[in-house]
Amino acid sequence: MTNKTPLQTIDHLLFVEAWIMLALARIALVFAPFRKLIGFMKAKAKCGVAVLEVTVCQKQISVAIIRSSRRSPWRAKCFEQALAAKMMLRRRNLQSTISFAVTKTVTNLQHTPG
Repeated sequence: MTNKTPLQTIDHLLFVEAWIMLALARIALVFAPFRKLIGFMKAKAKCGVAVLEVTVCQKQISVAIIRSSRRSPWRAKCFEQALAAKMMLRRRNLQSTISFAVTKTVTNLQHTPG
């Protein structure tokens, strides 16, 4: 049996939590209507200035999500990672907002007669 430092234990627990949240996010993306997901992603409006300072907890969550997404057997790309982070931050009563941008590029499609 190895003796783990408290930091290693926290990292391990965050990894497990992130892995579970990625699974839940993937399930939600597959089965839940997108309208429901949008409602979940919206931040509750608060008056005041947005805080852009990243706390140690937020950094640990970010690292845990990146590590667990590399080791998940399902798709764990940007959207799943964002939903998992949102869930983990919400559990800690930390406010967050998810923003996605989509670009439309026009490509030249060539048709070759067959």
